[in-house]
Amino acid sequence: MMSSTVNIAFRGIEQSQVAREEIEERVEKLQQFFDHIQSVRVTVESPHNHSNKGNIYQVHIAIHVPGKEIIINKGKDNHQAHEDMSIAIRDAFDAADRQIQEFSRKIRGDVKTPSESDGRKHGIVSKIFLDDGYGFIDRSGGEVYFNENSVLNNAFSSLKVGAEVKFVEEMGEKGPQASTVYNSMS
Repeated sequence: MMSSTVNIAFRGIEQSQVAREEIEERVEKLQQFFDHIQSVRVTVESPHNHSNKGNIYQVHIAIHVPGKEIIINKGKDNHQAHEDMSIAIRDAFDAADRQIQEFSRKIRGDVKTPSESDGRKHGIVSKIFLDDGYGFIDRSGGEVYFNENSVLNNAFSSLKVGAEVKFVEEMGEKGPQASTVYNSMS
């Protein structure tokens, strides 16, 4: 049961009950990470209709939490996978999940400030799958998974195999993963 206000809008496209239900489920999941969400505004749009190419869906999420508004904008990069509305929604909410978890950790005091210890490790991009939105970082002790949403400053597409990166490692569902990736060149 959702305790926060949820506002869902569709622009430039017909409303989809399936998408609406998917969004509501993802908002409920967000509340499992942080139960003080005040409101969530989600806009799904297809700003351009391409006759020779499928529509690219953009998903904008504004999450209001005490003292802050967390904004997610997915799809502006015209990622081909975002021709599927469900994938665009998934990617936007995956990014929202990470940001809400990070905000929740900060509120609980589980995150150290950079002056205490930034926890960054060094590694080299060993594999990158630009079209699929993920890659691996080689670090002492093996490889660490990362996805495009973990790379700061929308720099995922500029990463190359062999690039030096700094990253924050955490345990994911399938093993170690980089929650935040800093391109050493940016």
